[in-house]
Amino acid sequence: MSMRELVDIKKMLVEWGDAFVLCEMKMVQIRKINNLIGYTRDLKALGAAKDSYAAGVYDPTYEAVEKIVDGYDVEIERLRDGVGEILNNKARVDSLMENLEPVEREILLLKFVRKFTWDVVARKMNYSKRHCCRIYRAALEKLCCAGCF
Repeated sequence: MSMRELVDIKKMLVEWGDAFVLCEMKMVQIRKINNLIGYTRDLKALGAAKDSYAAGVYDPTYEAVEKIVDGYDVEIERLRDGVGEILNNKARVDSLMENLEPVEREILLLKFVRKFTWDVVARKMNYSKRHCCRIYRAALEKLCCAGCF
């Protein structure tokens, strides 16, 4: 296994372990943008009401608000695509994990999902730290050989 493959596998596992946190962060951003869209539409409505009193007067605010809302819509779509990509990658890793031995899966879970140190992983697994690292390395090799890199 090359160093590049090792880096790619570890990156994939970090994203796998953080998938739900990353999705939640993106969903929070989407909610904030939706709130901004609501505020912006309120401004647009106020501008439209004001224009009705001054018929025939051009107000650039209305077009500016439309551009802002369009920008928000593009950002929301980008964030939704990001959530979809994260979930697809997680599903891909989940299927690859099925090829591992239960002890290998558990070590990867403890390391990447629970974010435990090697000392804690070893204690939870009732193995030496060195043995856990060997199992970890074997799991990375299997993931690499599974054709994911």
